[in-house]
Amino acid sequence: AVQLKDLSTGWFESLREAPLVTLALEPWASWVAEYYPTETVTRHEDGRLTVALHVTDPAWLRSLLLRLSGGARVLSPAGAGDSAAEVAQEALDQYAALGYLS
Repeated sequence: AVQLKDLSTGWFESLREAPLVTLALEPWASWVAEYYPTETVTRHEDGRLTVALHVTDPAWLRSLLLRLSGGARVLSPAGAGDSAAEVAQEALDQYAALGYLS
């Protein structure tokens, strides 16, 4: 059975129950902090950011990390970015098997 969340208090409030993920972002990936709701944003002198955001769907996080292709690194919780790394490695292995990588 599908259980729907009560969003009558607002969708942002519903995010507070989701796990908090901390990312290190390269300067060119800083748009993430402006585009998605964050709990904290720390700007570093070199232009990098450390952001904490609630993630309701691991597939969304995997997709974001793949889209940023190295522009983001998961700092915590440990293992939160593993599936993205696995998918990226599988893709590289496929390209290598097809002779696209030398």
